Amino acid sequence: MGAYTKIKGWIEVPESLGKEIEPILIKYITSEYLNKHQVKVHQADLYSGGWVIQESPINGYKHVFFGAETRTYLLGYIKAQIEEIALLVEKTDDFELYPEGFFSLEEDGTHSYPDVRWIVSHGRVRVLEGKLY
Repeated sequence: MGAYTKIKGWIEVPESLGKEIEPILIKYITSEYLNKHQVKVHQADLYSGGWVIQESPINGYKHVFFGAETRTYLLGYIKAQIEEIALLVEKTDDFELYPEGFFSLEEDGTHSYPDVRWIVSHGRVRVLEGKLY
């Protein structure tokens, strides 16, 4: 039996970038990305089911959700997808809009890893350790 980590969170994406989310997620179930992240096909199929993309934007934003209890050693695979989404940007002459989001990670205690949060902001994913409360 291996270690598991619960991941739950969301990313708020400007409406103009919403159509770019699904191609990113699909790319991560191709053999090139499975090999790169050492993920088996059945694992990619399973964890791709954790993604939910809001069908229609509300007030200019689409929300993308992820929730799953994943094998701890596959966290890098999920984080890579989030990092790629974080890099999307809508640029105008006056401003840049990036996806913003929050993910909470809780390991099952097997390795006594601390709770972690991934904060998606300004094109990157910051990692914060420690209890939420």
